[in-house]
Amino acid sequence: MQRYGRHAWAAGLAIGIGVSGCGGAGTTTDTSGGAAVRFTNVADGAELTSPAEVCVEANGLAIEAAGDVKEASGHHHLVIDPTADEKAAYGGGTSTDPMAKDERHLHLGDGTSCFTVELSPGPHELMAVVADGAHVPLNPPVVASVNVTAK
Repeated sequence: MQRYGRHAWAAGLAIGIGVSGCGGAGTTTDTSGGAAVRFTNVADGAELTSPAEVCVEANGLAIEAAGDVKEASGHHHLVIDPTADEKAAYGGGTSTDPMAKDERHLHLGDGTSCFTVELSPGPHELMAVVADGAHVPLNPPVVASVNVTAK
């Protein structure tokens, strides 16, 4: 699992240009404000063998390393089995705090687009969230979710 150090809080806005990701099949996407994120190699309902590679792609904003907070840019996060509160906050654009960094909250603060995830056997929800350079989810939100089963 990947972990990154703490960064200061700041807000971000998702608009603009750019594309980042790795190839594969498209999945469920929740778009707002002209930017979108999608899973590129994991479809909703897929069966995965853990550890699994999960890739995401963003359109309508630049994906770059964490650090500076810049308009129309951010980096990828993956939430494994998000709580109802997380779904509401990240998907509703109400989260103003940096995202947690632990076994369920993975960060690609280096600007890349693929995660290696360890999943226990059984059903899981994966939620992709684009956050600003300080790990605060973008507002309007740029999120997508898929349901998978780990073998």
